[in-house]
Amino acid sequence: MIKMNKRSKDLLFIILVTFLFALAGLALITTSGVIWVKKQANTEMKGLLMEVQSLTSEASTTLEHLDNNQDIICDEDYLLFLRQVMFQGRYIKDIGHYQGNTVTCTTSMGLLEEPITRNESGIPLHGNQEIIIKSPLMLFDSDYAAFRMKNNHFFVVTEFREIISKETKNKDWELIFHNNDSVVHVLGEDGIYENFSRTQQNDSKFTDIVVEQCLSSLPFCMIDRKRPLALVDGKFVALSLIISSLLGLLGYLLVCRYIASYNSIEQRILRGLECTHFYPLFQPIIDFKTNNVIGCEVLARFADNQGPLFPDQFIPLLPKLRVTLPFTTKLIT
Repeated sequence: MIKMNKRSKDLLFIILVTFLFALAGLALITTSGVIWVKKQANTEMKGLLMEVQSLTSEASTTLEHLDNNQDIICDEDYLLFLRQVMFQGRYIKDIGHYQGNTVTCTTSMGLLEEPITRNESGIPLHGNQEIIIKSPLMLFDSDYAAFRMKNNHFFVVTEFREIISKETKNKDWELIFHNNDSVVHVLGEDGIYENFSRTQQNDSKFTDIVVEQCLSSLPFCMIDRKRPLALVDGKFVALSLIISSLLGLLGYLLVCRYIASYNSIEQRILRGLECTHFYPLFQPIIDFKTNNVIGCEVLARFADNQGPLFPDQFIPLLPKLRVTLPFTTKLIT
């Protein structure tokens, strides 16, 4: 009955440890997945912000270059020059020339027979340059707007949509521009930045990871909210099962080895010397002439919760374990 109880406890212990190792494997791959998703989000976001910086820098540099020719009257020759400048740019879609608040020509529409007055107030950037996040384009009758930078005499039209992949599966991101204490939506899902501030990044969970980055040179920030559960596919599930199974098997082997070692006769002897598993039996020595007990022989016996060990099992092992003296002292005591 004692052996059966011990075996039941050992079996329960094996099952528990195996389950914990499998659970640890699942936690490991889950944590690794979250770290990978967050790393990927940071890498993608850094690349996009660098594109934003390049776009803005190109527009700003172009305006500075054109500002040296601010007194030029826009004609066909100057339009050719503007188109050459636009052609050399990577992000520039259109360049226009002002006289006061009146647009006299653009590279897309040429010389305007009827100049257009634009009284847009932009957001100051640096020097005399301003940005207009969503500026209606004169070339289209539809409601189409783009990112525009201008100074007192020229404007440059660029397009952020060129640097944001249309194939992006995750829609929970937003590119914003800080205008003093206010936030101006540029691209993405409007409201993501307001709902998921920087302070919430440390609260990221497996079901909701929030990553944010800002440019140091310009007041552009981008925030991305990813849901790892939406990215789970068959490969991830298969990998999780494999790793969990392998760690569960490792836990099973380790605990079996531990139990085998713990239950070995050698370990039982060593534990028995520290506890009361060894005990004496006294065999009397009788004087047959007087029938009196004149002494006794001390017999060593052993029993623990796994049952008894017979002398021929533990006596030969005492010298090998180098515990003959402690064993003898304990028995005499």
